[in-house]
Amino acid sequence: MLAPVLLPLFMFVHALFHTGNPVAEWSVVHTSKHSCTVHLDLVGGARGVDVAKLSLIAPSHLRGLAVSSRASAKPSDQWKRHNTWNWMWNDVVPPMTLDFDLTWEACEPGTIPSVELAWEQVASTARQSWNLGSVILSDFPSPFSSVASDPHGSRQATSAANGTATVFLHMPAVPQGSFVKWREFIPEGCTCTVLDADGSSSRQTATELIFLWFEVPVSRVLNPRYSLRCPDNVDIRSLTFDGMAEVAFGMGSNTYHIAGVEWNVPPTERNEIMESPQITASKMAAAPAAPEAPTPSARPQTSSGLEFAVQLLANHRDLTHEELVDFLGYTKPLHMERLDGWHKYVTDSHDSYAQARSSRNHIWATTQAQDAFVTAQLEGQRIPVQEALLLSNQTWIP
Repeated sequence: MLAPVLLPLFMFVHALFHTGNPVAEWSVVHTSKHSCTVHLDLVGGARGVDVAKLSLIAPSHLRGLAVSSRASAKPSDQWKRHNTWNWMWNDVVPPMTLDFDLTWEACEPGTIPSVELAWEQVASTARQSWNLGSVILSDFPSPFSSVASDPHGSRQATSAANGTATVFLHMPAVPQGSFVKWREFIPEGCTCTVLDADGSSSRQTATELIFLWFEVPVSRVLNPRYSLRCPDNVDIRSLTFDGMAEVAFGMGSNTYHIAGVEWNVPPTERNEIMESPQITASKMAAAPAAPEAPTPSARPQTSSGLEFAVQLLANHRDLTHEELVDFLGYTKPLHMERLDGWHKYVTDSHDSYAQARSSRNHIWATTQAQDAFVTAQLEGQRIPVQEALLLSNQTWIP
Protein backbone atom coordinates (compact mmCIF):
# COMPACT_ATOMS: atom_id res chain seq x y z
CA MET A 1 0.00 0.00 0.00
CA LEU A 2 1.25 3.45 -0.88
CA ALA A 3 0.51 6.10 1.74
CA PRO A 4 0.50 9.69 0.38
CA VAL A 5 1.53 12.79 2.27
CA LEU A 6 -1.45 15.09 2.71
CA LEU A 7 0.31 18.45 2.36
CA PRO A 8 -1.42 21.69 1.36
CA LEU A 9 -0.81 22.81 -2.18
CA PHE A 10 0.95 26.00 -1.10
CA MET A 11 3.66 23.93 0.61
CA PHE A 12 4.35 22.09 -2.62
CA VAL A 13 4.55 25.35 -4.60
CA HIS A 14 6.85 26.91 -1.99
CA ALA A 15 9.13 23.87 -2.15
CA LEU A 16 9.48 24.28 -5.89
CA PHE A 17 10.86 27.75 -5.26
CA HIS A 18 13.35 26.48 -2.65
CA THR A 19 11.64 27.90 0.40
CA GLY A 20 11.96 26.26 3.79
CA ASN A 21 8.98 23.93 3.47
CA PRO A 22 9.96 20.31 2.81
CA VAL A 23 7.77 17.94 0.79
CA ALA A 24 7.95 14.14 1.18
CA GLU A 25 6.75 11.25 -0.96
CA TRP A 26 7.08 7.63 0.05
CA SER A 27 6.29 4.11 -1.06
CA VAL A 28 5.84 1.01 1.08
CA VAL A 29 6.94 -2.46 -0.03
CA HIS A 30 5.63 -5.30 2.13
CA THR A 31 8.02 -8.15 2.90
CA SER A 32 5.76 -9.98 5.38
CA LYS A 33 2.73 -9.39 7.61
CA HIS A 34 4.91 -7.69 10.23
CA SER A 35 7.68 -6.13 8.14
CA CYS A 36 8.10 -3.69 5.27
CA THR A 37 10.54 -1.34 3.57
CA VAL A 38 9.67 2.36 3.32
CA HIS A 39 11.34 4.44 0.57
CA LEU A 40 11.25 8.18 1.27
CA ASP A 41 11.99 11.02 -1.17
CA LEU A 42 12.43 14.36 0.59
CA VAL A 43 12.56 17.61 -1.43
CA GLY A 44 12.48 21.30 -0.53
CA GLY A 45 14.18 22.80 2.50
CA ALA A 46 15.72 26.21 2.96
CA ARG A 47 19.16 27.17 1.75
CA GLY A 48 21.83 27.65 4.40
CA VAL A 49 20.48 25.03 6.80
CA ASP A 50 22.82 24.59 9.77
CA VAL A 51 21.21 21.51 11.31
CA ALA A 52 18.36 19.28 10.12
CA LYS A 53 16.65 16.36 11.87
CA LEU A 54 14.22 13.72 10.63
CA SER A 55 12.17 11.84 13.26
CA LEU A 56 10.21 8.63 12.88
CA ILE A 57 7.65 8.33 15.68
CA ALA A 58 5.90 5.05 16.49
CA PRO A 59 2.47 5.08 18.20
CA SER A 60 1.99 3.13 21.42
CA HIS A 61 -0.31 0.57 19.78
CA LEU A 62 2.56 -0.60 17.49
CA ARG A 63 4.62 -2.89 19.71
CA GLY A 64 8.17 -4.17 19.27
CA LEU A 65 9.14 -1.92 16.34
CA ALA A 66 12.71 -2.19 15.06
CA VAL A 67 14.13 0.21 12.44
CA SER A 68 17.25 0.18 10.27
CA SER A 69 17.99 2.89 7.72
CA ARG A 70 19.97 3.82 4.60
CA ALA A 71 20.27 7.41 3.34
CA SER A 72 21.70 9.08 0.24
CA ALA A 73 23.36 11.61 2.57
CA LYS A 74 25.06 10.00 5.58
CA PRO A 75 23.67 11.45 8.84
CA SER A 76 26.01 13.18 11.25
CA ASP A 77 24.31 11.45 14.15
CA GLN A 78 21.40 9.10 14.80
CA TRP A 79 19.74 7.83 17.97
CA LYS A 80 16.58 6.30 19.42
CA ARG A 81 14.71 7.56 22.45
CA HIS A 82 11.58 5.78 23.67
CA ASN A 83 9.46 5.19 20.51
CA THR A 84 11.20 7.83 18.37
CA TRP A 85 14.09 7.29 15.92
CA ASN A 86 16.10 10.40 14.95
CA TRP A 87 18.61 11.20 12.18
CA MET A 88 20.56 14.47 12.16
CA TRP A 89 22.57 16.18 9.39
CA ASN A 90 24.86 19.19 9.43
CA ASP A 91 24.84 21.50 6.41
CA VAL A 92 22.52 19.23 4.36
CA VAL A 93 19.56 20.39 2.32
CA PRO A 94 17.11 18.08 0.50
CA PRO A 95 16.61 16.53 -2.00
CA MET A 96 17.64 13.26 -0.41
CA THR A 97 16.37 9.68 -0.31
CA LEU A 98 16.08 7.36 2.67
CA ASP A 99 15.11 3.70 3.01
CA PHE A 100 13.82 2.24 6.27
CA ASP A 101 13.49 -1.47 7.05
CA LEU A 102 10.79 -1.89 9.69
CA THR A 103 9.68 -4.94 11.64
CA TRP A 104 7.16 -5.09 14.48
CA GLU A 105 5.82 -7.76 16.79
CA ALA A 106 2.13 -6.86 16.93
CA CYS A 107 -0.44 -4.12 16.54
CA GLU A 108 -3.40 -3.70 18.88
CA PRO A 109 -6.73 -4.97 17.48
CA GLY A 110 -8.74 -2.31 15.69
CA THR A 111 -5.68 -0.18 14.90
CA ILE A 112 -3.62 0.23 11.73
CA PRO A 113 0.20 -0.12 11.81
CA SER A 114 1.59 3.33 11.02
CA VAL A 115 4.38 5.75 11.93
CA GLU A 116 4.63 9.55 11.93
CA LEU A 117 7.37 11.52 10.16
CA ALA A 118 8.57 14.93 11.37
CA TRP A 119 11.24 17.30 10.04
CA GLU A 120 13.09 20.01 12.00
CA GLN A 121 15.78 22.43 10.83
CA VAL A 122 17.76 25.42 12.03
CA ALA A 123 18.68 28.02 9.40
CA SER A 124 20.12 31.45 10.22
CA THR A 125 19.34 30.86 13.93
CA ALA A 126 15.62 30.32 13.12
CA ARG A 127 14.18 26.94 14.11
CA GLN A 128 11.29 25.41 12.16
CA SER A 129 9.48 22.08 12.31
CA TRP A 130 6.90 20.25 10.18
CA ASN A 131 4.78 17.12 10.55
CA LEU A 132 5.24 15.38 7.19
CA GLY A 133 2.38 12.93 7.73
CA SER A 134 1.58 9.30 8.56
CA VAL A 135 3.00 6.29 6.73
CA ILE A 136 0.56 3.36 6.79
CA LEU A 137 2.66 0.19 7.04
CA SER A 138 0.06 -2.46 6.23
CA ASP A 139 -2.25 -3.33 3.39
CA PHE A 140 -5.18 -3.81 5.78
CA PRO A 141 -8.47 -2.17 4.76
CA SER A 142 -8.36 1.50 5.65
CA PRO A 143 -11.12 3.88 6.80
CA PHE A 144 -11.35 5.08 3.20
CA SER A 145 -13.05 1.78 2.34
CA SER A 146 -16.18 3.05 4.09
CA VAL A 147 -16.69 5.67 1.39
CA ALA A 148 -19.84 4.74 -0.52
CA SER A 149 -18.20 4.61 -3.96
CA ASP A 150 -14.47 4.01 -4.30
CA PRO A 151 -13.20 5.81 -7.43
CA HIS A 152 -11.55 3.30 -9.73
CA GLY A 153 -9.63 4.57 -12.75
CA SER A 154 -9.57 3.58 -16.41
CA ARG A 155 -7.53 4.43 -19.48
CA GLN A 156 -8.50 4.96 -23.12
CA ALA A 157 -6.35 5.92 -26.10
CA THR A 158 -6.68 6.95 -29.71
CA SER A 159 -3.70 6.28 -31.99
CA ALA A 160 -2.59 8.26 -35.03
CA ALA A 161 -0.69 7.10 -38.09
CA ASN A 162 2.53 8.94 -37.16
CA GLY A 163 3.44 6.81 -34.15
CA THR A 164 1.60 8.94 -31.62
CA ALA A 165 -1.41 8.37 -29.41
CA THR A 166 -3.62 10.51 -27.21
CA VAL A 167 -4.21 8.84 -23.84
CA PHE A 168 -7.27 9.73 -21.76
CA LEU A 169 -7.28 8.95 -18.03
CA HIS A 170 -10.59 8.73 -16.18
CA MET A 171 -11.38 8.55 -12.48
CA PRO A 172 -15.06 8.97 -11.50
CA ALA A 173 -16.68 10.12 -8.28
CA VAL A 174 -13.66 11.53 -6.43
CA PRO A 175 -14.88 12.93 -3.06
CA GLN A 176 -14.36 16.59 -2.23
CA GLY A 177 -11.14 17.21 -0.31
CA SER A 178 -9.41 14.04 -1.57
CA PHE A 179 -5.71 13.74 -2.31
CA VAL A 180 -5.12 11.95 -5.63
CA LYS A 181 -1.87 10.83 -7.21
CA TRP A 182 -1.91 9.06 -10.60
CA ARG A 183 1.39 7.57 -11.80
CA GLU A 184 1.55 6.60 -15.47
CA PHE A 185 4.44 4.28 -16.38
CA ILE A 186 5.85 5.44 -19.73
CA PRO A 187 6.58 2.60 -22.20
CA GLU A 188 10.30 2.19 -22.82
CA GLY A 189 11.64 4.31 -25.66
CA CYS A 190 8.57 6.60 -25.74
CA THR A 191 8.05 10.18 -24.59
CA CYS A 192 4.93 11.98 -23.48
CA THR A 193 3.54 15.52 -23.24
CA VAL A 194 0.74 16.66 -20.96
CA LEU A 195 -2.20 17.96 -22.98
CA ASP A 196 -4.58 18.65 -20.10
CA ALA A 197 -3.58 18.28 -16.44
CA ASP A 198 -7.22 18.82 -15.35
CA GLY A 199 -6.29 20.99 -12.38
CA SER A 200 -3.44 18.81 -11.15
CA SER A 201 0.24 19.55 -10.61
CA SER A 202 2.00 17.33 -13.11
CA ARG A 203 5.64 16.31 -13.29
CA GLN A 204 7.61 13.82 -15.32
CA THR A 205 10.60 11.54 -14.83
CA ALA A 206 12.34 9.28 -17.34
CA THR A 207 9.89 6.47 -16.63
CA GLU A 208 6.79 8.07 -15.09
CA LEU A 209 4.25 10.82 -15.68
CA ILE A 210 2.65 11.93 -12.40
CA PHE A 211 -0.56 13.90 -11.85
CA LEU A 212 -1.09 15.27 -8.30
CA TRP A 213 -4.31 16.73 -6.89
CA PHE A 214 -3.46 17.85 -3.34
CA GLU A 215 -7.07 18.65 -2.47
CA VAL A 216 -9.87 18.11 -4.97
CA PRO A 217 -12.03 21.25 -4.42
CA VAL A 218 -15.39 19.66 -5.28
CA SER A 219 -16.62 16.11 -5.83
CA ARG A 220 -16.07 15.47 -9.55
CA VAL A 221 -14.64 13.29 -12.30
CA LEU A 222 -10.90 13.62 -13.08
CA ASN A 223 -9.95 13.48 -16.77
CA PRO A 224 -6.31 14.36 -17.47
CA ARG A 225 -4.88 13.48 -20.88
CA TYR A 226 -1.48 13.32 -22.54
CA SER A 227 0.11 12.51 -25.87
CA LEU A 228 2.48 9.59 -26.32
CA ARG A 229 5.13 9.47 -29.04
CA CYS A 230 7.08 6.31 -29.85
CA PRO A 231 9.68 5.33 -32.47
CA ASP A 232 8.30 4.80 -35.98
CA ASN A 233 9.15 1.08 -35.91
CA VAL A 234 7.06 0.47 -32.77
CA ASP A 235 3.48 -0.75 -33.01
CA ILE A 236 2.02 1.63 -30.46
CA ARG A 237 -1.05 -0.56 -29.91
CA SER A 238 1.12 -3.50 -28.88
CA LEU A 239 2.67 -1.59 -25.96
CA THR A 240 1.89 -2.39 -22.35
CA PHE A 241 0.09 0.41 -20.49
CA ASP A 242 0.27 0.41 -16.71
CA GLY A 243 -0.10 2.76 -13.79
CA MET A 244 -1.03 3.29 -10.15
CA ALA A 245 -3.61 5.65 -8.65
CA GLU A 246 -3.69 6.62 -4.98
CA VAL A 247 -6.72 8.27 -3.41
CA ALA A 248 -6.69 9.53 0.17
CA PHE A 249 -9.72 10.80 2.02
CA GLY A 250 -9.69 11.74 5.70
CA MET A 251 -7.18 9.51 7.50
CA GLY A 252 -7.35 6.57 5.05
CA SER A 253 -6.11 5.85 1.56
CA ASN A 254 -6.56 3.29 -1.19
CA THR A 255 -4.23 2.35 -4.04
CA TYR A 256 -5.47 1.03 -7.40
CA HIS A 257 -3.43 -0.81 -10.02
CA ILE A 258 -4.67 0.39 -13.41
CA ALA A 259 -3.41 -1.85 -16.21
CA GLY A 260 -4.34 -2.05 -19.86
CA VAL A 261 -5.93 0.40 -22.27
CA GLU A 262 -9.13 0.54 -24.27
CA TRP A 263 -8.34 1.68 -27.79
CA ASN A 264 -10.80 3.97 -29.52
CA VAL A 265 -11.10 3.78 -33.28
CA PRO A 266 -10.05 7.19 -34.66
CA PRO A 267 -12.20 8.86 -37.35
CA THR A 268 -9.88 7.84 -40.21
CA GLU A 269 -10.09 4.18 -39.25
CA ARG A 270 -13.86 4.37 -38.87
CA ASN A 271 -14.08 5.79 -42.38
CA GLU A 272 -11.88 2.99 -43.66
CA ILE A 273 -14.22 0.46 -42.07
CA MET A 274 -17.26 2.11 -43.57
CA GLU A 275 -15.68 2.63 -47.02
CA SER A 276 -13.40 -0.40 -47.19
CA PRO A 277 -13.10 -1.80 -50.73
CA GLN A 278 -13.53 -5.23 -49.15
CA ILE A 279 -17.03 -4.25 -48.07
CA THR A 280 -18.61 -2.89 -51.23
CA ALA A 281 -22.29 -2.87 -52.05
CA SER A 282 -21.74 -5.17 -55.05
CA LYS A 283 -19.81 -7.69 -52.97
CA MET A 284 -22.47 -7.69 -50.29
CA ALA A 285 -25.17 -8.09 -52.91
CA ALA A 286 -23.37 -11.05 -54.46
CA ALA A 287 -22.56 -12.70 -51.19
CA PRO A 288 -24.82 -15.28 -49.60
CA ALA A 289 -27.23 -13.96 -47.03
CA ALA A 290 -25.14 -13.08 -44.00
CA PRO A 291 -26.29 -13.23 -40.41
CA GLU A 292 -27.70 -10.01 -39.07
CA ALA A 293 -25.42 -7.59 -37.28
CA PRO A 294 -24.72 -8.49 -33.69
CA THR A 295 -27.42 -6.99 -31.50
CA PRO A 296 -27.11 -5.88 -27.90
CA SER A 297 -27.51 -8.98 -25.81
CA ALA A 298 -26.83 -10.16 -22.31
CA ARG A 299 -24.05 -12.72 -22.30
CA PRO A 300 -24.61 -15.72 -20.05
CA GLN A 301 -23.30 -14.90 -16.61
CA THR A 302 -21.55 -17.08 -14.10
CA SER A 303 -23.25 -17.98 -10.85
CA SER A 304 -21.38 -15.15 -9.12
CA GLY A 305 -22.43 -12.58 -11.74
CA LEU A 306 -18.78 -11.96 -12.63
CA GLU A 307 -17.57 -12.69 -16.15
CA PHE A 308 -14.61 -11.99 -18.43
CA ALA A 309 -14.58 -11.52 -22.20
CA VAL A 310 -12.39 -10.13 -24.97
CA GLN A 311 -13.22 -6.92 -26.85
CA LEU A 312 -12.04 -6.88 -30.48
CA LEU A 313 -13.41 -3.61 -31.84
CA ALA A 314 -15.27 -0.41 -30.95
CA ASN A 315 -16.87 1.99 -33.46
CA HIS A 316 -19.94 4.18 -33.93
CA ARG A 317 -22.13 2.08 -36.22
CA ASP A 318 -23.57 -1.41 -36.51
CA LEU A 319 -21.50 -3.90 -38.51
CA THR A 320 -22.82 -7.12 -39.99
CA HIS A 321 -21.20 -10.45 -39.20
CA GLU A 322 -19.70 -10.53 -42.70
CA GLU A 323 -18.17 -7.06 -42.27
CA LEU A 324 -16.64 -8.13 -38.99
CA VAL A 325 -15.20 -11.28 -40.57
CA ASP A 326 -13.73 -9.28 -43.47
CA PHE A 327 -12.27 -6.58 -41.27
CA LEU A 328 -11.07 -8.64 -38.31
CA GLY A 329 -10.68 -12.16 -39.67
CA TYR A 330 -12.63 -13.43 -36.66
CA THR A 331 -15.33 -15.98 -37.57
CA LYS A 332 -16.84 -16.85 -34.19
CA PRO A 333 -19.94 -15.07 -32.82
CA LEU A 334 -19.55 -11.63 -31.30
CA HIS A 335 -21.87 -9.69 -28.99
CA MET A 336 -22.37 -5.95 -29.28
CA GLU A 337 -22.49 -3.66 -26.26
CA ARG A 338 -23.56 -0.02 -26.61
CA LEU A 339 -21.95 2.43 -24.22
CA ASP A 340 -21.68 6.24 -24.50
CA GLY A 341 -22.21 6.18 -28.27
CA TRP A 342 -19.72 3.35 -28.86
CA HIS A 343 -20.58 -0.05 -30.31
CA LYS A 344 -18.25 -2.55 -28.66
CA TYR A 345 -17.85 -6.05 -30.09
CA VAL A 346 -16.93 -8.73 -27.56
CA THR A 347 -16.59 -12.51 -27.45
CA ASP A 348 -18.60 -15.01 -25.44
CA SER A 349 -17.92 -14.80 -21.73
CA HIS A 350 -15.37 -16.83 -19.77
CA ASP A 351 -15.51 -17.96 -16.16
CA SER A 352 -11.95 -16.90 -15.38
CA TYR A 353 -9.44 -14.24 -16.32
CA ALA A 354 -6.95 -16.93 -17.39
CA GLN A 355 -9.42 -18.31 -19.95
CA ALA A 356 -10.15 -14.84 -21.33
CA ARG A 357 -6.44 -14.04 -21.52
CA SER A 358 -5.80 -17.29 -23.42
CA SER A 359 -8.61 -16.37 -25.83
CA ARG A 360 -7.12 -12.89 -26.28
CA ASN A 361 -3.68 -14.36 -27.09
CA HIS A 362 -5.24 -16.72 -29.64
CA ILE A 363 -7.07 -13.76 -31.24
CA TRP A 364 -3.80 -11.81 -31.41
CA ALA A 365 -2.13 -14.75 -33.18
CA THR A 366 -4.90 -15.62 -35.65
CA THR A 367 -6.79 -12.41 -36.52
CA GLN A 368 -6.25 -8.76 -37.42
CA ALA A 369 -7.52 -7.67 -33.99
CA GLN A 370 -4.04 -6.95 -32.63
CA ASP A 371 -5.38 -4.54 -29.99
CA ALA A 372 -7.97 -6.93 -28.52
CA PHE A 373 -8.06 -6.84 -24.74
CA VAL A 374 -9.73 -8.54 -21.77
CA THR A 375 -12.81 -6.94 -20.19
CA ALA A 376 -14.79 -7.73 -17.05
CA GLN A 377 -18.44 -7.37 -16.08
CA LEU A 378 -20.23 -7.72 -12.76
CA GLU A 379 -23.95 -8.41 -13.05
CA GLY A 380 -23.99 -6.94 -16.55
CA GLN A 381 -22.03 -3.78 -15.72
CA ARG A 382 -18.44 -3.20 -16.85
CA ILE A 383 -15.86 -2.93 -14.09
CA PRO A 384 -12.05 -2.63 -14.19
CA VAL A 385 -10.33 -5.97 -14.70
CA GLN A 386 -8.21 -5.39 -11.59
CA GLU A 387 -11.35 -4.98 -9.48
CA ALA A 388 -12.73 -8.22 -10.92
CA LEU A 389 -9.50 -10.02 -10.04
CA LEU A 390 -9.70 -8.78 -6.47
CA LEU A 391 -13.36 -9.79 -6.15
CA SER A 392 -12.68 -13.28 -7.48
CA ASN A 393 -9.26 -13.76 -5.83
CA GLN A 394 -7.58 -14.36 -9.21
CA THR A 395 -4.08 -13.35 -10.28
CA TRP A 396 -3.34 -10.81 -13.00
CA ILE A 397 -0.92 -11.96 -15.71
CA PRO A 398 0.48 -9.49 -18.31
